[in-house]
Amino acid sequence: MIRFAFLITTFIFHHSLSLASDEINSRFTLKPQTLLQYIETLSSDAMHGRKFASSTSHLASDFIINELITYRIQPFKGKYLHRFMHENLFTNKQGANVIGFIPGYQYSDKYIVLTAHYDHLGTKGNSVYNGADDNASGVAALLVFGKQIKETPLKHNVILLFTDGEEINLLGAKSFIKENESIIDGIKLNINIDMIAGDSKTKKLHYIYGNFDNFINKKLVTQFTSMKSKKIKVKKGFKQLGRYSIQDRRTNWKMASDHGIFAKHNIPYLYYGVGTHKNYHSVSDTYENINKDFVVAASQIIFKHLVFLDNNISITK
Repeated sequence: MIRFAFLITTFIFHHSLSLASDEINSRFTLKPQTLLQYIETLSSDAMHGRKFASSTSHLASDFIINELITYRIQPFKGKYLHRFMHENLFTNKQGANVIGFIPGYQYSDKYIVLTAHYDHLGTKGNSVYNGADDNASGVAALLVFGKQIKETPLKHNVILLFTDGEEINLLGAKSFIKENESIIDGIKLNINIDMIAGDSKTKKLHYIYGNFDNFINKKLVTQFTSMKSKKIKVKKGFKQLGRYSIQDRRTNWKMASDHGIFAKHNIPYLYYGVGTHKNYHSVSDTYENINKDFVVAASQIIFKHLVFLDNNISITK
């Protein structure tokens, strides 16, 4: 009898996971051309490299805001542009996060914060550091996610946080946390997307997470980590072989991008990226040099992970 009950329980568990998987697959139909158009526009010479606090940095933030308005995604706390100051011994510079908000249908006081930084390195002489992978790719993914979530809301409130000043010690993420201390306890998860397009040789999407055991049971952690893509390899951690493996091993990936600020405040986080490659922080990081098929597949699996976690992170363990 006990064995029979166990078999029934196991069947129900796996059947429910199968249903959840079917729901996830039906939730997201990514239009590759939209994603790629966003990357191409944000990494064009016309954006002048999107340098923090430059005279042309507003071009990228204006573009993002216009897309949020087009999708009818409401501004966060009544405004899209959230300015902050960066003060040092010599100069004071102003940056600006762009933030959209999509209400959830079940948890009015709980949030998932999706982050992608839109700043890059700017120009040097006549050269433009376009930053197609770093991080026009992440911004593009967040925009298409926002459109999908607006059309079919998640259980949790979703904050779309496009940060400025990530390249200058994660300034935008720091500002967001500082200005929103009142909701920190309600932030159930930060998903940070930074560099998911790679180069022509990129084959793996890497991810790391922290504090998952605080909000999701071990069986569901196992289910999450087993969710794969048919088109690309998805791997936990950034250890890899090859020319750039030493740099990857030396990098503190927990603090390598905006998710590090959420981690410091004990907020569960999930970070996706491809690691370093030959075009990283160079003038070769252009739209022409990204792996277009890869970034489409990466965006699809990330969104599937997002929907799965939205369905499960607030379930009592």
